Amino acid sequence: MKMWQRFIIVAVLFLNLYGAEKNERDLSSLAHSYDTLIQNCNEDIGKSCFMLGVYYELKNNFAQALVYFDKACSLGDRQGCFYSATIYHEGLAVEKNLAKAIKNYEKACKKEDAVACYNLGILNYEGVEIASDLQQAAHYFEKTCQLGYVDGCYELGVMYEDGLGVAKDYALAIYYYEKACDGGYSKACLAITE
Repeated sequence: MKMWQRFIIVAVLFLNLYGAEKNERDLSSLAHSYDTLIQNCNEDIGKSCFMLGVYYELKNNFAQALVYFDKACSLGDRQGCFYSATIYHEGLAVEKNLAKAIKNYEKACKKEDAVACYNLGILNYEGVEIASDLQQAAHYFEKTCQLGYVDGCYELGVMYEDGLGVAKDYALAIYYYEKACDGGYSKACLAITE
């Protein structure tokens, strides 16, 4: 099978699984394409490495999933970076490693992964696992909001309302609350009426 044919198979498989619930059909589809995914990953096709990570994640083998997510991330795959960061952050089948989690969240965020940016915002805002940096939190929430993830818009609204890491600005707070509300974030809608 030619390289372009293998890539088409992986692309179709990815489109069928992206955003899908974890279920037996997904695992079966991945298992059917396993050899092609292995071959492509060995040839440094990041999306194939990512899909192998998903295969092992669906089998609850997070240690093996991490191997493929890390490889996908090293090859520039945004989702590989995000999934790897999540495994390190949550300590799933590996020792929790916040430094690696942050590094991979940052890689994913630079590639415009809104949830990775949001997670970095939360880490900086809460200051539980790392030192609090409210200006960094505001930066990440703004990027998150720009990428359309309304949770970040809401958090940025709170920061402007309370003057946390940014100058207190009620007009900007309302702007970000409205953006979040328009996106279906009900807590933001309530914040507008208060």
